[in-house]
Amino acid sequence: MDSHAIGIDLGTTHSCVSVYRNGKTEIIANDSGLWITPSIVAFMDDEILVGNAAESQALLNPENTIYDIKRLIGRRFDESAVQSDIKRLPFKVVSDNGTCKIQIRTNSKTRTISPEEISALILKKIKETAEALLQEEVKRAVVTVPAYFNDYQRQATIHAANLAGLQVLRIMNEPTAAAIAYGAIKEDMNGTFLVFDMGGGTLDVSVVNRTESRFVVKSTSGNTNFGGEDVTNNLVEYFKEIFESKYKKSIRDNKRAIQRLRKECEAAKQSLSFKKQVTICVDSILDGIDLEETLTQAKFNFINEGFFKSVLDPVRNALESAKIDPEDIKKIIMVGGSSRIPRLQSILKEFFTNGKIYMSINPDEAIAYGAGVLAAVLNGVDIKNKDNFIVQDVTPMALITDVVDGISVIIPRNSVLPVSNTKTYKTIIDNQAVIHCNVYEGEIADTKNFLGQVSLTNIPRAPAGREKCDLKFSIDENGVLNVSATLQSTGEVHEVVIDRSNFN
Repeated sequence: MDSHAIGIDLGTTHSCVSVYRNGKTEIIANDSGLWITPSIVAFMDDEILVGNAAESQALLNPENTIYDIKRLIGRRFDESAVQSDIKRLPFKVVSDNGTCKIQIRTNSKTRTISPEEISALILKKIKETAEALLQEEVKRAVVTVPAYFNDYQRQATIHAANLAGLQVLRIMNEPTAAAIAYGAIKEDMNGTFLVFDMGGGTLDVSVVNRTESRFVVKSTSGNTNFGGEDVTNNLVEYFKEIFESKYKKSIRDNKRAIQRLRKECEAAKQSLSFKKQVTICVDSILDGIDLEETLTQAKFNFINEGFFKSVLDPVRNALESAKIDPEDIKKIIMVGGSSRIPRLQSILKEFFTNGKIYMSINPDEAIAYGAGVLAAVLNGVDIKNKDNFIVQDVTPMALITDVVDGISVIIPRNSVLPVSNTKTYKTIIDNQAVIHCNVYEGEIADTKNFLGQVSLTNIPRAPAGREKCDLKFSIDENGVLNVSATLQSTGEVHEVVIDRSNFN
């Protein structure tokens, strides 16, 4: 080991970094003295700002201030969730051969930049934060992602880290990192427990079993477009309507007014985690009119009640996949900034009648803390009881194909990683020259995400059914998929690592 490895929680709204040194894991403060860094990048005519500096000028430069990029990374432009997000973002998102690109304008010139490049700038800032403390170059990291991130999103995150000058030791699911954090501080986490991770942009739920020797993820579920940002958006919509009803004027097309209102709503959301009411106040929001309204915790809950209750859908899915009843869960680890919302906590307490909520680690820091522990282990640090941090994670979605005569599952959802499986298919017509293997991620009954295609060509002329193809799917510890197709008669192999270049 020639340098430290760091653990990074690359969040939708904020990011956090940790390092294991001197026998303990510590969260690293940024150059503003804060433990978390806003995941925001601002493009100016003469410089690029990242983190707190970017956040501080956002109201003056909304069209060139980029945030929530985690909701766009590895996504197709035509996805419904992307289209929904685009409507509320002040910056312009465009399609580039089906992928998302951000359009910015500096020095009177317009250019586009990818979500990976934006994320790389955030990761580079995080890397520099760690280097300032350690007084050495940092080359390796464990980077966390939502458990429900698909293969494209994982690949894109690895690419972003590489652009930032980091070798990724492991792409780690966020709930699993949180479980390791609680294990590391010696909470009594033996047995089966649930991790509920709701951050700014994503929701993950994992059922985890802890033994004396390892963490075993039994199941995972979630939504990569569901988080605290949606709560803020609901408040913004509510106060837009209040303003329009009172003054018969609309602020919907005024980007600066919307951003000012959004900042107030974000602050109100955070304050209502420990206050009974707050005042929303935006001076001269439009035409000299002030917006000033009282927001009680009860009204806040009412505005978001449908959203809050829908968090139980992935909870039920995770329990069903793990074949566990709610009353069997005695411990619920809550992480992510949005887990502080009292109504969310009460909904989970009502659902898990025998469960106790654990929040002894700062919800904003728990994921980075766990990532830092694993980073040290993978980097060769001789951590005491390091064998206790062995993790068996699972794949969040099934991997399926429609090679010949219908869709079939190659790797089922919640298979333990790493995992590999092979199925054999035959030609279905005489003298068939090509077999196309389409690869999808998802469930047969639900919408499938097309990942790519691997094809066998120049198949020898033969009657139907004689020539056979072995289709092999392999997923590594990072959740990244490799697909190969082998023609049995000739041994010819076609292989593909599914990546973003396969968008069409």
